[in-house]
Amino acid sequence: MASELRKELSEWDKGSIEGRSVSMTDREIGRELHIPHQTVSSFLTRLETRHSSENLPRSGRPRITTKAQDRRIIAAFQANTHVPFAALQNIVNIPASTTTIRRRLHEDLIRKWRAVKRALITEKGTREKTSRVGKGTSTLDKGGLGKGRMVR
Repeated sequence: MASELRKELSEWDKGSIEGRSVSMTDREIGRELHIPHQTVSSFLTRLETRHSSENLPRSGRPRITTKAQDRRIIAAFQANTHVPFAALQNIVNIPASTTTIRRRLHEDLIRKWRAVKRALITEKGTREKTSRVGKGTSTLDKGGLGKGRMVR
């Protein structure tokens, strides 16, 4: 059986388990609610020991930025794609490091490439590179013009 991602029991499920536990076994509750019987058993054990159905807080550092600040970072980046992260940090004016700004952009699948200032490879430049290769030797065409074919 392939393992699936775990998810928390909803408040509805917790109440359903707690209400049914008086008259049903863990397996019967699990079958009826489509929840593994071990999850039902673990929940009821935690309920008895803690006297509460609340989940414990998770470990980890709290986020420095709010959702509104995250949106501001993304909007500032989209308006200023050519500026470095340090300048973007000053534009947004949020007390967060450049690493945090980079993480927020990465969460939204936005990457900031350094290749913005690099020269583009032209067809003429590719011909010059391939002409410099000596006769009898071969190299892989990395310019994309030959679609990965060998160039002599």
